[in-house]
Amino acid sequence: YRPLVLACLSDEDVTIRTRALDLLTGMTTRKNLRELVTQLLRHVDLATGEYKSDLVAKIIEMCSGEKYALLVDFEWYLDVLITLAYSQGIEQHGDLISGQIVDVALRVLPVRAY
Repeated sequence: YRPLVLACLSDEDVTIRTRALDLLTGMTTRKNLRELVTQLLRHVDLATGEYKSDLVAKIIEMCSGEKYALLVDFEWYLDVLITLAYSQGIEQHGDLISGQIVDVALRVLPVRAY
């Protein structure tokens, strides 16, 4: 069902996009996290308003959930966070993004040099 749910992220109806976003969160595994977040990052670039904010929140939720249980590559996650930090229109998530960067740096010793 993943391709169908990903296709729904581009639907004109914001309700369908939001519901698809919620479904993706439940479909996320260690194996597909990177692929799904990459897809969502593409949508962040195109999205506007509240939906853009929802995308950013879901990306962070998917990656950091249950103390980063699904995350395999923390350097990649830092790249995602930095990409989000440079995105326009998501200023309300600045504290969340910076908090994630600090949290990862404190928890994961090898990424400190990164």
